[in-house]
Amino acid sequence: MEHLSESEKKDVSQFVQEEQQRAAFQQQIHLFTDVCWDKCLVNSKVKSGLDRYDEACISQCVERFVDSTKVIVNVFNQVAKDRNQ
Repeated sequence: MEHLSESEKKDVSQFVQEEQQRAAFQQQIHLFTDVCWDKCLVNSKVKSGLDRYDEACISQCVERFVDSTKVIVNVFNQVAKDRNQ
């Protein structure tokens, strides 16, 4: 990276950061899928699709995960903000 201009270094750095965020997002989706699938479909029979109860359970499960994640992120942000003051 020594041969790159400052602008190019900045672009590469931004690209890497965006890819890391994308990977973290994908990892989170896989976690939601695994946990909510196991929770909601533990007693379901294999069939061609999800019924409305399965869909509702998975949707609510993911919503709880998202809400929990938001709370945790807000707490960490507040702690970081308090430390910087």
